[in-house]
Amino acid sequence: IDPMKFTFAAFCFLLVLVLGPAIMSPAKAQATADEMAGFEARQQLLIDLAGTLGALHELRKLCYYYDRPNLFRDRMKELIALEEPAPATQDKMINAFNSERRKIENRFDFCDAEAEFELQRLAKAGQEQVAALSKPFTPLEDYDYYPGVETVDGVTVYRPRPRDND
Repeated sequence: IDPMKFTFAAFCFLLVLVLGPAIMSPAKAQATADEMAGFEARQQLLIDLAGTLGALHELRKLCYYYDRPNLFRDRMKELIALEEPAPATQDKMINAFNSERRKIENRFDFCDAEAEFELQRLAKAGQEQVAALSKPFTPLEDYDYYPGVETVDGVTVYRPRPRDND
C-alpha cells in the first residue's frame, strides 16, 4: 500500500467524519430553532394566562365574593400542577398572577359596571389564551376516538368493537 494514498484516504475519511455533521446540522439547527421558538411562545402564553387568572381572581373576589371567590387562584394552582413548568417559568407565572391581581386591586374599589365589563373582557382573553395553549392537542375532525360510542336521545350507548374474526 502506498503510504501517500493511504494518508490521503485517511484524511478524506476524517474530513467527512468531522465536517459531515457540520454540513448536515443547519437543517437540524433550524428544526431546533423552530422547536425552541414554539417552546418559548408556549411559555409566554402560560405567563400571560397566569396574569389573566390573577386579574380575574381579584375581580371575582370583588364582584362574586359569595360564590367561590378563590376559583381563579385554584385554577392557577391547577395550571401549575398540570403544566409542571420549569422553575424560572413558574416564578414568572406566579409574578404575573400577583402583579395583575395587584393592578386590579388598585384600580377598582368596588364592583361596578366597569369592573363587570373588565371581568368579561378578561374572561374572553383567558378563553383565547387557553384555546391557543390547547390548539396542538385539538382532536382531529372525522377521527373516531371512541368507536362504538354514540349518543342516542341523550343517552350514551357503548357498543363493542367488531372483531376481525366475527
